[in-house]
Amino acid sequence: MKKIAKLALIVLVVAVAATAVLAACQDYTWGPVGTTDPEAAVSGNGSVAVAQGNTVYFVNGKGDTSSITEPENNWFGQAGYKGSIMKGALAADGSVRDVAVVVPKMFYNGQAEGGLYVFGNWIYYTSPSTDTQSDGTVLTSQQDFYRTRTDGTRTQLVTTLAANTYEYIWTDEALFYYDTANSQIVKISYTNEEIGAKEVVAEEVTDVLFVKDGEYSYGSDRVSDMFFYTKAADSENSSVLYGNRVYVCNYAGVSTLLIDNTSFVPEGASVAAQYQYTVALLDYSIEDTGVALFYSRTPGSSSTSNARTATAEYLVTPDMIGAGDGAALDMANEKVIANSALSSIEAVSYEYGALSVSSSNINRYYNDNGTPVTVKIGTDEDGTQQALEGAPTIVAVRDEAANATNNNVAGKYMYYTVSNALYKFNLDGEYALGMVIDSTTDTVYVDYISASVITRTIDGSEVTFFFYMNGITGDYTSVAALSSLNYAQEGGEWMLAGVVASGYWTVGEEGCTDSNYAYNEEDGTYTVTNPEDSSATVTITKPLPKFMESAGLSTYISAYTAK
Repeated sequence: MKKIAKLALIVLVVAVAATAVLAACQDYTWGPVGTTDPEAAVSGNGSVAVAQGNTVYFVNGKGDTSSITEPENNWFGQAGYKGSIMKGALAADGSVRDVAVVVPKMFYNGQAEGGLYVFGNWIYYTSPSTDTQSDGTVLTSQQDFYRTRTDGTRTQLVTTLAANTYEYIWTDEALFYYDTANSQIVKISYTNEEIGAKEVVAEEVTDVLFVKDGEYSYGSDRVSDMFFYTKAADSENSSVLYGNRVYVCNYAGVSTLLIDNTSFVPEGASVAAQYQYTVALLDYSIEDTGVALFYSRTPGSSSTSNARTATAEYLVTPDMIGAGDGAALDMANEKVIANSALSSIEAVSYEYGALSVSSSNINRYYNDNGTPVTVKIGTDEDGTQQALEGAPTIVAVRDEAANATNNNVAGKYMYYTVSNALYKFNLDGEYALGMVIDSTTDTVYVDYISASVITRTIDGSEVTFFFYMNGITGDYTSVAALSSLNYAQEGGEWMLAGVVASGYWTVGEEGCTDSNYAYNEEDGTYTVTNPEDSSATVTITKPLPKFMESAGLSTYISAYTAK
């Protein structure tokens, strides 16, 4: 059985090597596109849009791998606009100016935790493979990992994986990914010039939780530069009957045992089944001194009162990694937030705790002086929980200063979607501020790739940008300025309407291919060619987008046709 496994691994390596050779046949000549300060602060890593200073890079919509029927359909420089990576300048009005294609290749990954990353002079991303089977079928389910210079002038293939669903994280010096087929965590290092070899940093891995920190300062080490993984119980140790082990690993590839079969054994007790826990990694929050790991633990036996199923949090600091012997977790410093094993949570912070969605309700779980507490978010004075508008998806939780966007009340605010509309909620006061983006004008999708919330100072004003996939525009990326909300306005006029991030044609602009494009001053509408009948025109309420393919343009025109 081991020989077969080894043979399969060799075949996979050969196939990947062949892919790299085929990929090298592509012409990566492009650019230069604009300028960028490689040392500028980065925000949004791991999401749909990343800002480096006031320059932004974003995915131009959700590409469709079924459109890649020939390798050339996704060759660098020959791919369509949809899914390509764009570059532009953030503007004070919440839009993006001077947009151009910087990576003419489809971005794609099969799990929503993936996204764009920018470090220094490079953009890091994933794309469907253009390798083919013997019958000519393009292997789009395989995933290429690339990096391209921020001006588009140089591109390197980092690796190719057998599936597009592998969990991964880009760092400033290496790519880490979880190879589920071989139960390994693999590291590929790189410098500013070269790609290094693969290195296995952990084996017999059963789960991983990569820590995605959207903020990055050039050349700096962050307290969040770590990730967590689990291994099964040590079968060679007869005292270990149940449970698993939890490790923390830094970006140098150094791992430290965090939780083992002794971590929850009371002083003076033996290592019995009731003190051995199976731990499930749930989420994390980035703190000033490290990362708070949120996890559930279930005992192998409930024969004693000390054996309690729980969901807890533990603060892990960088200096714990590689230091000391034995498991690093100190049971006295664990904070239990629930006496049950929660299966899905949104970690907010070490002090605040976590949120959990149940149907159309949200509960807060936290620890108050050693006691786990559950609070229903959004209740009447009599304690009755008021259901939200439907099943919510939490998009972001932010600390905000008092301003017009929150009725001049500073605090912790949650943004969430229900039926693709965006809402805002004050977590401190536990009250809703209402809908922010209406799904009749924009549909906010976050199931394919994380939305981006980026704050920058532009022309002396602080602007908060919200980038998201918009279904009404045919799954192209839109942007709205959250900082332009003003709750002092009445009649719902404060609500936001996004704009297509890649921009619009101005009437008469050179390069616009629609000869019928015109602006109607009387009612503020636009005339464009009917996508269903090129000999006819149609009136729409928004301008004509750039960098949009025909199918998306048809969806867009249909959605915004004047009534």
